[in-house]
Amino acid sequence: MAAVTAERPRTATRVLSLRILVTIDQGMTISTPKVIWMHELPIFEDLHGGDGSDDGENAADGRKVTVIEKAAEFLDKNYKAKQPLSELQHNKKQDDLTRPSDAAGLGFVFLGNAGAEWARLANAYGKCVDEDKLVVERIYGRAREGRLAQLLGQPTLDDLPDAQLRQLIVGTGYVVDIAHDTQPEEKPAILKQRAAYLALDHAGLVALAEVQGVELS
Repeated sequence: MAAVTAERPRTATRVLSLRILVTIDQGMTISTPKVIWMHELPIFEDLHGGDGSDDGENAADGRKVTVIEKAAEFLDKNYKAKQPLSELQHNKKQDDLTRPSDAAGLGFVFLGNAGAEWARLANAYGKCVDEDKLVVERIYGRAREGRLAQLLGQPTLDDLPDAQLRQLIVGTGYVVDIAHDTQPEEKPAILKQRAAYLALDHAGLVALAEVQGVELS
């Protein structure tokens, strides 16, 4: 499990679970990309195999799981900030398009409840093929042991990437877009607010999230 300091030096050294991109190799030419939580990686390696060092011999199905290091570049390689005019329907405006890496939550920090997440993993991955035990139990023990909770850590707003902060801020009802029923005299103020919002750096987003009452639980 990697420390968040690898990508965000401002954060104190500790372990948190981030969204990462892996590929599941199913042969010489077939490779399936999948975005998962970092704490799911040991489960995937148990089910499919690791980075190729053991050729998947100890895994349930012999497939190999590889972590993509430059995941954002991989997902965003064909990204365009705006949809081409030629692809727009009549009278449609050029909306800003979300980066695929942001849409997938790549680099987002896990914020959920450890007990609920243990139950989700138990339901998602089921039992081991070689013993009468849940896969999540083999990797992390029983939920009450708290091993998964330790790995998920206790993130703060400062730990979150900017895209995740913006998502949480918008979720509080903070609106910086012009609606179809916005009055003409209101538009300049909204556009000014939007420009200021988009220009916020990480510290500014953290401060705005606090003002908007964003809570991590």
